Amino acid sequence: MPAITLLGWFHTICGILSILIVLYVLFRYKLISFEQNLSKLYLLLTFITAFSSLLIYNQGGFGIAHILGVLTLAAVVAGIFVEKTLILGWMSKYFYTICYTSTFLFHMIPAITDGLRRLPVDDPIAKSFSDPIIVNFHILFFIIYLVILFLQFRKIKG
Repeated sequence: MPAITLLGWFHTICGILSILIVLYVLFRYKLISFEQNLSKLYLLLTFITAFSSLLIYNQGGFGIAHILGVLTLAAVVAGIFVEKTLILGWMSKYFYTICYTSTFLFHMIPAITDGLRRLPVDDPIAKSFSDPIIVNFHILFFIIYLVILFLQFRKIKG
């Protein structure tokens, strides 16, 4: 793995802060909403993290992390737009909940992948993107994402 650049550190710090904030928001409020100040901070840091990911090319070109960055940017913008306009009527809350919660999944995929491919520094846990531990973590985070969405939909409906 190449060394982390100054932009990489900025991206990583924003990403870690946003993950910590969203974990608190999900635990405390159960939903991410632009009406909450911590959620606004989460969405801002998420936007910055996703945008900065588009400027990092240490893996040999445009890759999955860049695609996740584009999806994250689209999810944040679409979620805020729908939450502010309620353009989808009664479905608006469900739609922006999917958008915002998806950004958490989009954070976790590259975070766990890079973390396992970089740490510990002298002997990383995973050697490649297809390493079984990385694949299993991706499956686990997708299941966690689905459970969170299910619980959020129940809260919205109730």
